[in-house]
Amino acid sequence: MKKHALLPLFSVVLVLILCSCATSGSTGSRGPGNKLTADEIAEVSALTAYEAVEYARPQWLRPRRLRAGATPSMGSDLAGPVVYLDGVRVGTLGELRRLRADAVAEMEYLSPSDATNRFGTNHDAGAILVTTR
Repeated sequence: MKKHALLPLFSVVLVLILCSCATSGSTGSRGPGNKLTADEIAEVSALTAYEAVEYARPQWLRPRRLRAGATPSMGSDLAGPVVYLDGVRVGTLGELRRLRADAVAEMEYLSPSDATNRFGTNHDAGAILVTTR
């Protein structure tokens, strides 16, 4: 087989290797991941679930601009993620302030499109799913 015939195959293999390297590894504290485990929460010594997210995954708390035609809940054109506790919609980020950090087994952030696909409309800033112990 000629060298130039192997070039496309080599390119595909190289891309696959680079992609797998880029997506592997631990997110660690203040990581970009979409999950926050009980171990990570314990590491940050947070009192509430909100404090844990605020320290370890602050990007989850950034308000998102509402899509055109959406009705703002607080008279603003910015919205925060919807919070679900053990699969039940409980409301806004304020609910995380009422929940003790040591009661949380895991938290997961869903993007606006993933949250809308899973739960329906009005998830312009995504959703935070909280699983308690």
